[in-house]
Amino acid sequence: MDEYRELFLSEANEYLQILNDCLLKMEKDPENPENLQEMFRIIHSLKGMAGTMGYDLLTQVSHRLEFYLEKLKTGELPVTMETVDLLFESVDVFQGLIMVPEAPEDKEKAAATQLLEKIEQHLQKDDDAELIAAVTSTCDEESPLTFEFTDEEKEFLCTARNRGEFTYLIRVILHQETMMKSVRSYMVIRALEDFGEIVATEPSMEDLDEEEFDHSFKVAIISPSLSTEKVKEELLKIADVEKVEAVEMKPPSTEEDVDQDRGIQDDGVEVEETAPVVDKEKIASPKPKPVSPTRLIEKTVRVETAKLDELINLIGEMVITRNSVLERGTGLREDLDHSLEQMERIITDLQNVAMKLRMVPIKQVFERFPRMVRDISRKSGKDVQIEISGEETELDRSIINQLPDPLVHLLRNAIDHGIESIEERMAKGKDGTGNITLKAFHESSYVVIMVEDDGRGINPESLKEAALKKGIIDEEELSRMTEQEILNLIFYSGFSTSSTVTQVSGRGVGMDAVKNNIESMRGSIEIKSEVDKGTKFILRFPLTFAIIKALLVKTGEQVFAIPIESIRENVFIKPHQIKSIQRKWVIDIRGEVISLYDLGNLLNIYTESYKEMPEYPVVIIEVGDKKAGFIVEQLIGQQEIVIKSLGNYLQGIKGITGATVLGDGRVTLIIDIIGLLEDRRVEVG
Repeated sequence: MDEYRELFLSEANEYLQILNDCLLKMEKDPENPENLQEMFRIIHSLKGMAGTMGYDLLTQVSHRLEFYLEKLKTGELPVTMETVDLLFESVDVFQGLIMVPEAPEDKEKAAATQLLEKIEQHLQKDDDAELIAAVTSTCDEESPLTFEFTDEEKEFLCTARNRGEFTYLIRVILHQETMMKSVRSYMVIRALEDFGEIVATEPSMEDLDEEEFDHSFKVAIISPSLSTEKVKEELLKIADVEKVEAVEMKPPSTEEDVDQDRGIQDDGVEVEETAPVVDKEKIASPKPKPVSPTRLIEKTVRVETAKLDELINLIGEMVITRNSVLERGTGLREDLDHSLEQMERIITDLQNVAMKLRMVPIKQVFERFPRMVRDISRKSGKDVQIEISGEETELDRSIINQLPDPLVHLLRNAIDHGIESIEERMAKGKDGTGNITLKAFHESSYVVIMVEDDGRGINPESLKEAALKKGIIDEEELSRMTEQEILNLIFYSGFSTSSTVTQVSGRGVGMDAVKNNIESMRGSIEIKSEVDKGTKFILRFPLTFAIIKALLVKTGEQVFAIPIESIRENVFIKPHQIKSIQRKWVIDIRGEVISLYDLGNLLNIYTESYKEMPEYPVVIIEVGDKKAGFIVEQLIGQQEIVIKSLGNYLQGIKGITGATVLGDGRVTLIIDIIGLLEDRRVEVG
């Protein structure tokens, strides 16, 4: 059962996230019945899944919550804030139970018991609920056996009758406590296929599959001869089938005859024991598409991430081998060149498809935050709403897996430090409701994630005071810092301006961890703030980790790889074009002044051989609003490279983010562009 357990946990977590989303919508629009309908469907599915797996406590809680939701859905119980809180608590209990569903801990059992007691208290407001349900069910079961056909189906039934086949209606009633109605309906359909051809079902096959029906459904089939007693006997052998009705019906002939024939009603077809022969000339409709009981085809497949990583690693090795073959084989023979070009195209296509497998919508990270913001704001006594956009933006799976932690901390800080209390906001002339914006979008070859609030902002003077008090920096160094550098002080370890410690923040830990976490993903974080206007954190990440395009450059005797995603352009400049401002090099690129640096000197490779050249190759780097130019000795060319880790021994080298293997077998270091731009020796425009 282990393989099914993993599938259960995966689907259960997805269901719980949808429940959270429905509840957040219900809180804003309690009159909308769609939210309750969706929640009822999910809880019913969870109940069936838990029952199949033998998770008794989960099944028990799901069953009682389903009954409670039924009362809300039918209007027998009102939807109040108390109701919403109870349902939110139910999601939390489910979350705890599915951690170890086969053997919940005592804490989770106690929470489940407490939840069941609360549900019973709510249900006591409707003492005769069970009686009403029983009466309603009985009335439904005793209703006349009718069926609504489309015009195409009606004409098809007439055609079938003309060739000697009869139409039969079967109604199947399941037990009230049936947990897997879709499974039972599927078994019934499969069994009926042995008796004849299925024409239609009521409700539709899709609704049966999604369990969008109460406890009964109808099937219309055609057969030359059929024993209704035999049908009943076979169907009653299926588990949870309580009652079966099977009768022959009179088919309608044409649209004109439908209203005239006795027993045919406007809203359906009533059963008759006889059926007249239909005029062939009145039949001109093709056979309708038969109903298939086969389940809806899955468009996705779940794959273990370890297998996906192994595939990407193998393709990475293939890319390295491709580069080696191209380097050594190109130009030897014309027919060989053609084969090499074809091989390169195929491997490149395979690589692109494999890289897309790593891309995951950022929605699965963002969708958990509305509930978190709601809970934290209520605990802190603030009114905060979050606006999310760009959920379909895709990022590498390895980044997605690490992204929640830094975003959780930034959002917690926005609520605790950024958003003011309702009274304070009103005194400042603001709306009492604080706003947080979380959005993702593409910028060049990066994905940008922005966390912005309209709160009190960050006061640079408070940062200076806190930095001096904690001994993080002295007054002399502080006097030379720009306003942006002062804002960046919050990323120092142990730095906090909060005078109180709360459950949310104020302990002086986290922002340095946030920065380190983001940089470990080859990302960057930037902060912008204005007092009483708000604060904005801008996170930038590369699209992927594994295989990237890079420009190979030479400095001294070393070859380095610069990721193409960070390069704005390459230029050649003459020595006289280099100007000096405050003893720092700059160049003028089409009216734009850009700082200029010797890449070799920044990497402690001291060589000035490029000065003997009439023109200097310069790589212009740009990330966000940061840009700078770097002099190199040679531009070798572009190449797709596979990023390899430097290992623990070489980790943390300033300006280097990894290594790659070139086609000739040489190991080349990959430049950390964001690290270079944040180097205090580098001034960016």
